[in-house]
Amino acid sequence: MKKFSKKVSLLLAAFAVCVMAACISMPVKAAAAPLQLSNDPVIWDKEFPTTNYIFLESKVDLGQSIELKYSTSDPNVNSGSNVLAAGVSLNGKWIYIVNQRFSPAQKVYFKYQNSDVFVGVTAPSAITSLSQTNATVNSVTVSWSPVSGADGYYVYAAAPGGNLTLKGTVAGGANTSYTVGALGQNSVYAVGIAPYKSNGTGINQYWSPSGKTTFRTTAGKISGVKLAASSGSYKKYQIAWSENGATYADGFEIMITDKSGKKKLATATEERYLSYVFTNAKLRTQAWKVKVRAYTKMDNGTKAYGAWSSEKVIVPNAYIKKIKQTSRYSNTIKITWGKVSGAKNYTLYRSTKQNGKYKKVKTVKGTSCTLTQSANGKWYYYYVKANGVKVGKKKYNSTSLKKQDWYGFKLTKVTRYY
Repeated sequence: MKKFSKKVSLLLAAFAVCVMAACISMPVKAAAAPLQLSNDPVIWDKEFPTTNYIFLESKVDLGQSIELKYSTSDPNVNSGSNVLAAGVSLNGKWIYIVNQRFSPAQKVYFKYQNSDVFVGVTAPSAITSLSQTNATVNSVTVSWSPVSGADGYYVYAAAPGGNLTLKGTVAGGANTSYTVGALGQNSVYAVGIAPYKSNGTGINQYWSPSGKTTFRTTAGKISGVKLAASSGSYKKYQIAWSENGATYADGFEIMITDKSGKKKLATATEERYLSYVFTNAKLRTQAWKVKVRAYTKMDNGTKAYGAWSSEKVIVPNAYIKKIKQTSRYSNTIKITWGKVSGAKNYTLYRSTKQNGKYKKVKTVKGTSCTLTQSANGKWYYYYVKANGVKVGKKKYNSTSLKKQDWYGFKLTKVTRYY
C-alpha cells in the first residue's frame, strides 16, 4: 500500500480540475513513470474505474491553485499551450501542469516549474464476458471478448473471500486469453480482468478488474479404485473409488483395458456417484485393468481432466455355468464353470449361507469337479476362484470381494427301495 497526500482529478466530461486534500490509501498495481512537478513526483492513479476521467496524484502539497494546460502538436510546454476550457477533450493530447502557489502576504500568485509532459488517456470499457476454457490441477485458463481501444489487460485472481492480486499482464488488445498458474488442486478461484490503455510512456489507465468467482482447477490423482461387486452369471461389474479431494469435479471417466494395459476394452463416465455399474461379457473370462480420473466441465463445453489413478488389476471369479445332481438317488453333484484365461487352477468355496463364511472345498486344474453334498433338501452356495493368472511380472488370484458372486443349489435325493 502506498500513501498519497494530494490528488488531482481531471474530468474530461465536465473539464474541471479538482484538488482532493484528504489522504487516500490504495494499492498501486503496476509501476508508472513519475511526472515531475518542480522536484515532486506526480503519479498517474490507475485505481479509479472510468472512461471519462484522467487522474493524477501528488505526494506533496500542490498549493492553493494549479493550472492545467495542453498541446495538440508536441510536448513543448513553451509553445502552443492552451489552458483547459469547456468543450476540450484531453484524451490523446499532450498534457502538463503548472503549479501556482498563492502567497497570502502578497495576495499574488507566482508560478512554479511546469511538470513533465505526458499524453492523456482514459480507461477502456470493462470486459463484458469472461469464461474458463481449460484447467489443470494447478492452473485455470480464461478467455474474454476483446475490448475496443484496449492496449492490453491486467489479470487478477483470488481464492474465495480473498483479495484480488495481480497475476500477469496480457499485451495487445486482441490477445484475450491467459493461464493463471501456481494454484491449488480441486479449488475454486475468482478471476478478474482489467483492460488498460497506454499513453506510450509507461502510464496506463484502466478500470477495476471484473470477472466471476467459479473458475475451478481439476482434482488430483484418484485413489482407492477397486472392484466393489461382480456377477459373472449376469456379466455385471461395479467399480468404486475414493473422492480424494474431487469435491468440485463434474464427473469421472473410467477406462478398462486388457491385462497388458494396451488394448482398450471399454470407457465410461459417471457424473453422480463414486462408483459405476456396467455389463461386459468379455471381462468374466480374462484378467483386466481399470483406472479412473476426474474431469471438470469448461464453459465452452469441453472437459479438463485430472491425473489417472493407478491401474487396478482385476481377476474375475470363474463364473459357475451349472450345478447338477449326478443321479436322483445320489448326493453327488457336478459343478461346471467358465475358463479364466491364464489360470493355473481353480479353488471351489462353499457356504450354507449366501453371505456367510465360505470354506475351501477343493482345488482342481480343470473347469469342473464332482462333490458330495449332504443334507437332503438344504441349500448350499458356491463360488470359484481362479489362481495364478499372470499379469506383467506378477501372478494374481481372483479379486477378493466382501460379498461373493455365489451360485446356490439344493439337493433333492430320492430314496431307492429294494
